[in-house]
Amino acid sequence: MLSDDRAALDERLFSAFDPDNTDLPILVENQPAQVVDETQPWCRWTISPGFSQAATTGPSPLYEQLGTATLQVFIPAGKGISIGYDILARFEALFRSWRSADTRLRVYKIGNATPAPRSGEAARLNCTIFWESRRTA
Repeated sequence: MLSDDRAALDERLFSAFDPDNTDLPILVENQPAQVVDETQPWCRWTISPGFSQAATTGPSPLYEQLGTATLQVFIPAGKGISIGYDILARFEALFRSWRSADTRLRVYKIGNATPAPRSGEAARLNCTIFWESRRTA
């Protein structure tokens, strides 16, 4: 069930956001290390499952799963921060009110948190989507 949720979120991001992963490297949490050019913008993608519970009982119970997925955008020092906001706007548009092809997963909220960059370091912009799914076991 959780693997279906992860697959749906990954497929949405990588098929529509930057299908060829050419103009914007996206590192995926817990995947093999990838070298990025830290003089250019790059991203980190993390899917975090949260609370899960059985919504029904019986031979094929329905489970409700909550979770978040976060895109962190890193902008090198000396580059304009507006690049990062443009990337976040694309990401938000991609997931706003989105529902998976099987309609079992939906994004119900998007939130931004922008930590202040430290002098001389890369700026990091975060955007988190909040999702829920309902699947049978």
